Amino acid sequence: GLQGASEALSKHLRSLPASVLPLPVTSAQSSSASLRGCAPLPACPHALAQPALDPTLLATRSVPKCITPHTMVLSLEGSGKWPDDPQAFQRTKTAFLLSIA
Repeated sequence: GLQGASEALSKHLRSLPASVLPLPVTSAQSSSASLRGCAPLPACPHALAQPALDPTLLATRSVPKCITPHTMVLSLEGSGKWPDDPQAFQRTKTAFLLSIA
């Protein structure tokens, strides 16, 4: 379910080679209530996100148009190579965020 998908994503992110991300991911933690198991209404799989779409599922219940996002917090390995100049730091940070998007 959702917990298994979260753990699989976390393992995948931590195993990415250095050539894929500018800094390696050291940890990925769940920050949404559903992923932590404390949501008042547990998340259920979206009908359109199933590997094999069951047409009767669409006919028997209302299907939301949006999939609820589940957030995670990523911790990256530290680096001392950040510039000291605020404008240069902002440009470097923007380039870094674009590369991991």
